[in-house]
Amino acid sequence: MRLYTVQPLSIYDTLCRSGIFLSEPWKDPEEWICSDAPAIKLAYDWLCNEMMERGLRRPAPSIYPIWAWYRYMGEKKPKPDLRHSAYKNCRLDEPQVLLTLDVPDNDVLLHDYEAWHYPLNYFHLAARRVSDRFERHCKAAGFPLYSEVPLKNHALHAEVQRSWHTIFDLAACRRLFKRSRAEQAVQATFWSLYAEHVTEAVAFGGLQKRCTLPLPGARSTI
Repeated sequence: MRLYTVQPLSIYDTLCRSGIFLSEPWKDPEEWICSDAPAIKLAYDWLCNEMMERGLRRPAPSIYPIWAWYRYMGEKKPKPDLRHSAYKNCRLDEPQVLLTLDVPDNDVLLHDYEAWHYPLNYFHLAARRVSDRFERHCKAAGFPLYSEVPLKNHALHAEVQRSWHTIFDLAACRRLFKRSRAEQAVQATFWSLYAEHVTEAVAFGGLQKRCTLPLPGARSTI
């Protein structure tokens, strides 16, 4: 499966040295966005469990997913455009690298980009009328939906998390958000990034000119 991921240049260097990169965000608490955001931590842990439920073996409990794009701006623009302002102004203080990858399909879990924001914010993911009804039910039960993360009522919390399974149903997400296949942005997560996965590496940012780098698989064997 062809994927694209933007990473700090240091990760490219890691691939060149050791041939593999694993994400262990707790090693650098200052960079770990979940440290003071319980909803985000909950969403990431839920996603890790979903990956394992689908047979994607987690290398270790400290390992978190690596993120990539499958469809950055829909089918016609799967690859991130480095001319976009989001990348032009990306970490000017630190060089970045856009890696084009070829990852085995069985190692990847795809999910809708827009829908992923519902787990991130501890929102109920469904059609508006369904979510409104669930919100009223939570309030009547004495556990207003957005009052705490997670809800202390285990049954209601489980229902919120069940709603998130929709993020993996790309067709259902297109219907829910009224998006065409050509418009749908799709993310990918997987556990391990190997040097041999990389088919192209382009450095940018950090006040440097954009340039193509040698494949890390070739450099790691030197």
